[in-house]
Amino acid sequence: IDALADAFLQDPLSLWLAGLAEDHPDRRELMLRSNRWVSGAMATISLKKCRGVLLGVKEEEEEVDGKGLPLAGAMVAVPSSGIAHLDNVLHWIMYGIRNGSPFPKEGYGEFSFQRSAAMNVLTAKRTQHMSPYPDHIYICQVGVRGASQGRGLGGRMFRTMFGATDSLGVPVYLETESRENEAMYRHLGFETVDTLTLKAKGDTSPEAEFEMYCMLRLPVGAPP
Repeated sequence: IDALADAFLQDPLSLWLAGLAEDHPDRRELMLRSNRWVSGAMATISLKKCRGVLLGVKEEEEEVDGKGLPLAGAMVAVPSSGIAHLDNVLHWIMYGIRNGSPFPKEGYGEFSFQRSAAMNVLTAKRTQHMSPYPDHIYICQVGVRGASQGRGLGGRMFRTMFGATDSLGVPVYLETESRENEAMYRHLGFETVDTLTLKAKGDTSPEAEFEMYCMLRLPVGAPP
């Protein structure tokens, strides 16, 4: 959770959801808080309800004080058989009851909740795009800590995941939120199957709309 929270500090979607001004004095702390909530909820529901998998990667360095190194990056993936639990609103409500709100009114943007609600369209799109593939893997989250980015750690996680999905003959689906990420995932074998725009209800600010990419990777050796 800490690795993913740090990984998404400069993530465009996380910043859009939080709605914090660039000069906000507590921007980093508030981003870490909301990122930990989202990553904690995703990991808890995925691993406990969906029979999901957590894949982590560490730096190639010696242990510190004999305690081992923290994860430099992490990936949370869910099999198609468990996605219904991930989409179950009740699980998210129960997590919120136990852990508070991801965006308390103090400090976060005026439309943070509405922007979160706008993401529901991603669920409908995923269901639509994956209907021809009843067996598949959905990557919920993947990220590398800021200080460890650019060292190939994300690629290591994806190669490990692809080794499993190719052997099973199942496709992999994910969503991403920048042209840079889209290009990176294309390099890893994904294709963009849809582009959509999120828009928060009632939000008329210049940042009201947010573009996202739905991407699919077929297993190696699968027919086109």
